[in-house]
Amino acid sequence: MIDWLQSWFSAQSMSPWEAVAVVFAMAYLLLAVRENILCWFFALLSTAIYTVLFWDVSLLMESALNVYYMAMAVYGWQQWTRGGKSVDGKPHSLEVQFMSSRQHVLVIAVITVLTAA
Repeated sequence: MIDWLQSWFSAQSMSPWEAVAVVFAMAYLLLAVRENILCWFFALLSTAIYTVLFWDVSLLMESALNVYYMAMAVYGWQQWTRGGKSVDGKPHSLEVQFMSSRQHVLVIAVITVLTAA
């Protein structure tokens, strides 16, 4: 079985660590959609693995970007556990916010124009 697994990774040009990082990244997305705080743990693990992988192949700026992502995972976890602060200084919970269809269309249009430019 190990030989089959190694040949599969070779055919996919993906290391076992990269596969683990992909699985963790997918877990992050699924948990974030479900508003589960564990999403931040998987985001941190995934980006930590990618940081090391990028560093090993001398993609230093990609590695640095993933250090930023790790910091954002810690910040996201902190915000979800402690919430933001209101005007009176007392903590309050942060609610998930949604965009309307009109806002989505506007954002997509702006991104398309900026991409073309």
